[in-house]
Formats: sequence, C-alpha cells, structure tokens
Amino acid sequence: MSTNKDLHAPEIFAERIISGDRRALARAITLLENGAPEANRILSLLHQNAQLSKAKFIGITGPPGAGKSTLSDALVTCLRKRGEKVGLILVDPASPLTGGAILGDRLRLPGHSGDEWVFIRSMSNRGHLGGLSPTTAGAAALMQAAGFDRIIIETVGTGQAETEIAGLADTVVLVMVPGLGDDIQLMKAGIMEIADVFAVNKSDREGAALLAAEIKMSLTVSEENRFVPEVILTSALSGDGVGNLLDAIDRHYAYLEQSGLIEVSRKKRIQVQLNGALQGLFRNALAGISPEDLARISGQLEQCILDPYSAAEAIWNLITKKQ
Repeated sequence: MSTNKDLHAPEIFAERIISGDRRALARAITLLENGAPEANRILSLLHQNAQLSKAKFIGITGPPGAGKSTLSDALVTCLRKRGEKVGLILVDPASPLTGGAILGDRLRLPGHSGDEWVFIRSMSNRGHLGGLSPTTAGAAALMQAAGFDRIIIETVGTGQAETEIAGLADTVVLVMVPGLGDDIQLMKAGIMEIADVFAVNKSDREGAALLAAEIKMSLTVSEENRFVPEVILTSALSGDGVGNLLDAIDRHYAYLEQSGLIEVSRKKRIQVQLNGALQGLFRNALAGISPEDLARISGQLEQCILDPYSAAEAIWNLITKKQ
C-alpha cells in the first residue's frame, strides 16, 4: 500500500505526468517555480525515460497591446479543431516594486478551461529579462512529457530585448499591429531578426496591409535556401487568418525537419533548460545563506568597506562553503 509520502515521490510524479494527470502536472510546475529539488528530479526522470522527444514549440511575442493573448487563444481553438492537444504558458511581468504579477491571462482565455486537452499556466517572469521566466523551459518540458502535441509560449511583451524565446521555440511568431510607425526600424536589430512568421493582427484596422508590405520589404535573406519568414494578416477576435497563420507555422516546422535544423532547435532548447536549472540552483543556494550573513555583507557594502564585486565574492564563498 502506498503511503502519502510515496504519492509525492518524484518517481510517482513522473508516472502520473506521463499518464496525463493534470493535477500532477500542475503540482510539478508549482514545485519547479518554488525551487523545490524534487522538480529537477522529476524532469531528470522524464528525460531518462525519453518522454521529452515530442511536441512542437511555438513562441508568441510582440509589443504590448498587439493582441498576443487573444491570438494565442484563437490558435488553441484552431489546433483543437484539428485534434491536437495544447499546452499554453503565459508569462506575465513582475512588479518592480512588489515582485508580484497579475497572472490574469486565464481570465482572457475562458473558452478552454473545461477542455481536458488544453492546459493553461500563467507564470511571473520574476524580474527575469528576455521575456520569459527562469522556469518557463522546465514547465514546457513537463507539459511535453504529459502528452501535449503543441506547446505555445507567450512572452511578456516588452520589446526588442525579448529574444530568449528564440532558444526555446521551434517557431517564433512576432505579432504586430497597425500604428507602430517607426517601431519597425527600432525593432529591426532585435526581435524582428528572430521571427520565423509575422502576424499582422487586428487586420481590420486601417494600415494593416501597408504594415504587412513594410515588414516584407524590411526582410533580408542573405543565405541561399534560407527560410523566408511569411507575413500573415490576422484578426484574432474574428478568427480571420488564424488558420493561415497555423499553416505558415507548419510550413516553417516542415522546413526545419527537411533541412535538419530541427535538431539545432532542440539543442538550443536543452541549453535554455540547463540555464534555467542552474539559475534555480543558484536561487536556492542564495536563499540558504543566513539573514545575518547577508545583513553583515550588505552593511559592509553600504559603509564602503566592501565594493560590489568583493561583496559578490563574499556571498559566493558563503555558498560554496555549504557544498
């Protein structure tokens, strides 16, 4: 007979996740976000059991107000009509003052809450730059192990520095809307370079066709046979163009498979997972330092007894001494 402790063992969690247990999946993601060591063990077991080799990863990024959440919702609807199982991760910005996040995207995606094969998870970026949370890659891997065919990851939406999604997603969709003006030029050196598909959303607005034309003209492909990003007009609210967008995403994925670049994409994702795991271990180690020691070092820093670099080294020495 299994004890309550057995039910919370990493091995049991892994088995339940593989079987499609949504509660186990939700709990494992919570453990991951809380920095619990069991989370890394669960993910390790899933890797060892070759449960992380499937699923296609779609990244949805773009400026605030572009309609990313609504478009993500419309993509989920389209994918479910095609019989695919979808996991959705929505990353919210953390408050610079409180560290909290609204995590309100579920309220904007109410139509799928009762669908057994749609799993929605909101998470705070916890001040992490790049548009994602340090635990996003791990949460996506857990969803993948649970049997979802597509994992959609919607980034914070902070602008041109939001490029980390390129290491996690197979296909990056950059959502833009009419009225951005010179922002195309401002974004060109950053986020526009990682886009595999462009979605000009709110296509019923004046200037949508012009924006699509401007994006096409701004694209430069220097390498022969390199994939040329498609520009798709969409209206997430009405659903117009969403099927075309999904077809464009599928064409890009087919290109990755035919060219062999899909393995490059998977290797980049593994590196993102490694970085997230290392950050989690460091946060746990930092949390293990006594408040008294941190207060002492902070006081020495404020009194200019220590400079910031020496203070960082002192904290690192406290961490390594505990190993």
